[in-house]
Formats: sequence, C-alpha cells, structure tokens
Amino acid sequence: MADYDSALPVRGNVEDGASIYSQNTVLIIGGSDGTNYQQLNVDTSGAVNVVGRVADGEAITGDPLTNGGLFETDGGSAVDSGDITYLALDAYGRTIVVGQTADGDTIDANAFPVLMAGQDGTNVQSLLTDTSGRLIVNVGGGTQAGITYGTANLVKDTQTDVVTVSDLIVKRIYVAGSGLMKVEVYEGVTASETVKFVQFNSTAEPNVLWDFTSDGWLIPSANTLIVKCTNLENASSPTSDFDGYGTIVEEVGI
Repeated sequence: MADYDSALPVRGNVEDGASIYSQNTVLIIGGSDGTNYQQLNVDTSGAVNVVGRVADGEAITGDPLTNGGLFETDGGSAVDSGDITYLALDAYGRTIVVGQTADGDTIDANAFPVLMAGQDGTNVQSLLTDTSGRLIVNVGGGTQAGITYGTANLVKDTQTDVVTVSDLIVKRIYVAGSGLMKVEVYEGVTASETVKFVQFNSTAEPNVLWDFTSDGWLIPSANTLIVKCTNLENASSPTSDFDGYGTIVEEVGI
C-alpha cells in the first residue's frame, strides 16, 4: 500500500490512548540505551516524562539533566563565547542568585548586577543607598529635610516679611527680635495668602514659637507660607528699629 507519491504510509494498530493488546505490534518511538532498545516513557496524556540520571539530593554521577546557561568569558561582546555553567543551588534546591558586582564595588558598564528597583511611572529606577548600603528615603520626592532662615529690619508700625517657604512640611516656626513685635503667619495659594496664626512677644518672653511636630503642617507647592513681623516699640523710627529673625524647621518636601 502506498500513497500517490509512492510513499509507504505507516500507522499503529492501536488508537491514541487505547490499551495495548499483546497480539498487536504497535508503532512506538524509542531509542537505545547502548545495549537494548527502550521505549519513550510518557504519561497518560502523551507528554514525554523527562528525568535526570541522578535522584534529588544524590551526588552527581554521569550526565544528569540539569539547568544551566552560558558563562560569557569575553565580557558580553559575543553571545556564543564561553562555557556552559550549571545554576547554583543550596542544600535545599533553592537557586542562589548574586549579581556580577561585589558589595561596595563600582558598577561595571557591561555588568547587570542584581539590584532592588522600582519605577517612576516611566522608567525603571534602582533604589538609592548611602556608601554603607543603608536605604536613602525621600518621602514624596520634594525638598529635603532642613532649615529655612530669614531676617529683616523691622520699622515701627510696619508689617515686614521675615521668612518665606513653600512645598514642604513645617515642623516648627521660631521668631526672635530685640524689641516688642507682633508676629503673624500667613499661608495660602501664592499671592493670596491669609493670616493663620498671631502671637505677641514681650520683654519677659522675647521669642515666639509654633510647634507642629506631632503631625506637621503641609504646605503644597502651589501655596506659600510667610512669617510677617510688625515693630511695636514705643519710640519712633528709626530709633526703635530692630532686626527680626525667623527660622522654619522643615521635615521633608511633598
């Protein structure tokens, strides 16, 4: 029996998935182990069972089935250069993963060390650490923690801006002067700020303090905080003029 190209059609006597009858000679794919012919071992769905020659946890003998990859000996300039290297496992079969760069070393331009990373919405960014490997955290990504300081000459009965800030979280406001003064804190959308706090100093208490350390006072980038002082000395200007000093302690930007 031949087809129209005179090729001999070959088929088995048993359908896929049916039991093997002893009287039938079934067409089965196999191979040789060097001495005898061996059939391929498959599961009930016909998938080939593939196992290595060594059981899990035993010493390596022969050429067991293992996972591996190409170790490039030329620094990555050619994909077909190097040796096959097995995956490194611990005693429990867990894969050991390390980068190409040792801790504290300069990152090689041709290396891709294993790094913790995230994304900024557009690109992947590695986490930033200091030279000791400690994570540097900038909550919200705005202005870093610090202090903003300002000073101004206070003319009698004249409201004067002493210090101005924006886009941060205020923790404390300190104001000092060598004379009597009224201290006001304005805050709001830039150029439309309104008064939020007012204090008066005295000879006994020459300094003024606002403390927001428990929760912080959020000043968005669209808003501005201004500390304004008014000279309340009795003598007329310029005899009564003195300098006012303002310090704003910031937690972090937003």
